[in-house]
Amino acid sequence: GCNVGGNLFAINALNDRIRLKGVDMNSDPIEFGRKKFIELGIDVDMSVRRLQDLTGMESKSVDLAYTSAVLQHIPPEFIPDILANMIRVSRRYVVFWELHGFSPADAYVHKHFIDASPGLDGRWLHDYWNILAQLGVDRQLITAQQLDPRICIGRVSDANCIFSFPVP
Repeated sequence: GCNVGGNLFAINALNDRIRLKGVDMNSDPIEFGRKKFIELGIDVDMSVRRLQDLTGMESKSVDLAYTSAVLQHIPPEFIPDILANMIRVSRRYVVFWELHGFSPADAYVHKHFIDASPGLDGRWLHDYWNILAQLGVDRQLITAQQLDPRICIGRVSDANCIFSFPVP
């Protein structure tokens, strides 16, 4: 879910020797991002692909698989496969900054919040902690850090927790 590549640009600004790849299911932002990166002389591989379709990516083909406020837009039935594929394609680390449910009560409150807020339709609260454990990720390796919702440039962010872990 790289959209036009804002996070890719930020990573490149920190270290321009990193080879970057981005995927998004929407072709318009990908095309816009490709053009901007070409104008700036930055080599970024951006492709139109759904996160559910990462099965076509080669195993252990990236050092880091990363998402930011993307998985909340994906229905629960796809999340375990997406996370399994993120683990599969990464040689070293998986990091994601996402809206996370810390308890069944969170999910209940979130569902009713969404029902009362049509503008938030189609956002899901996932229990990554337990999904990762079901995928065989050792919980002792997982860092889960809850963040202040205003951390995103002083605005309230949809993502509230960063999960990170090394891939064995």
